[in-house]
Amino acid sequence: MKHNLDKIVIVGGGTAGWLSALYLNRKFKNSKITLIESDEIGILGAGEGTTGNIVKFLNQLGISEDDMINNCEATFKTGIDFENWTEAGSSYYHPIDYKPGGQGYAYHFNARLLAKYLKSLAIERGVIWVEGIITEPIVDETNIIIGLKTINSTIDATFVVDCTGFKRLLIGNHYKSNWISYEDHLKVNTAIPFFLPTDSLNIRTTTKSIAMKCGWMWQIPLQSRKGCGYIFDSTEISEEDAKKEIIEFVGADVTFNKSIKFKPGSYENVWIENCVAIGLSGGFLEPLEATSIMTAILQLEVLCEVVSDKINVEKYNKFVRCVNTENMIFIYYHYLTKRTDTNFWKKVLDTANVLPPPLDLLIDSSFNFRPKKELNDIFEDDASVTFGNFSYDIINKGIKQKQKSLI
Repeated sequence: MKHNLDKIVIVGGGTAGWLSALYLNRKFKNSKITLIESDEIGILGAGEGTTGNIVKFLNQLGISEDDMINNCEATFKTGIDFENWTEAGSSYYHPIDYKPGGQGYAYHFNARLLAKYLKSLAIERGVIWVEGIITEPIVDETNIIIGLKTINSTIDATFVVDCTGFKRLLIGNHYKSNWISYEDHLKVNTAIPFFLPTDSLNIRTTTKSIAMKCGWMWQIPLQSRKGCGYIFDSTEISEEDAKKEIIEFVGADVTFNKSIKFKPGSYENVWIENCVAIGLSGGFLEPLEATSIMTAILQLEVLCEVVSDKINVEKYNKFVRCVNTENMIFIYYHYLTKRTDTNFWKKVLDTANVLPPPLDLLIDSSFNFRPKKELNDIFEDDASVTFGNFSYDIINKGIKQKQKSLI
């Protein structure tokens, strides 16, 4: 199928929107690229961590690492310190490079500053920015989007990228793609973000993931502060009690940001007709292991394969479903501990009685990841495994064997 990229319109800003704009602007130089966003809606801005694939991606976009770090209060992320996931005082370290002995890294950044920075680069490179709220898509008789109507104008489109975040205006609300829920196994559904003063920084900055009574807390060191949040199961603890637990844990008064509610899951098809969803608009699991931006980058890279007719839309959707499934089972795997000290952890362990496919084939009865040689037939040839065996081995050594540290 020939895809008309004459007029590419990206709906929504934020990290996903502006990364999409920069990528498409670089790949399709003859296309008119417009991004529509609203200052009223703003940016979620809760996630401030990334995985290793962002380093190469920003380099491909011609973005200076030093410039990005200076403009976005960024720090180098060398890995994740997991604390208390087995019992009080336990810990293990997951390096950002998923190869033994690797020296990889990613970034922590201020998400709002990153979006502002990417926006300035995109506009400087010729992306057209329109401030406005989308009221409805304009479609032809075959339900292909030919324009986006705002309160004040109409923007013509031949190809549309849905980066509307949790609003999911196009792939969800308009095209009504089938929703695949992960709630049976991923039990957390609410996040309360907050900030803490930063400690003295050193070359080894890591994301902290701290298991709590009804979920877990992230702590991400930036140049000026720590971006933090408690992500929890709202059926097991109220927001008020979650805030009390945070204050008790950090030992200080905290100013909380607005809570974020979500349902973990993803759309079965993120590409329908001439519209593709990138970022939160296509689905969201939870911020453990920073999979959201990672998946957005993977989607953008494979998008060119469809446009060049190397693969078709059906295979693209299958690829994204596979990535989302792998992300889900990898995140869920972290929870398969022996913790039973609260009802939340007991409930999570109960879900292990019915493991999600293909995790039921990937791990043995002791929750250990099977050797690679036993897994050749698990995933199809055209599917890409986003997390390698080494990542599962780290979690095995960290949680299952209660090893204090791998470093």
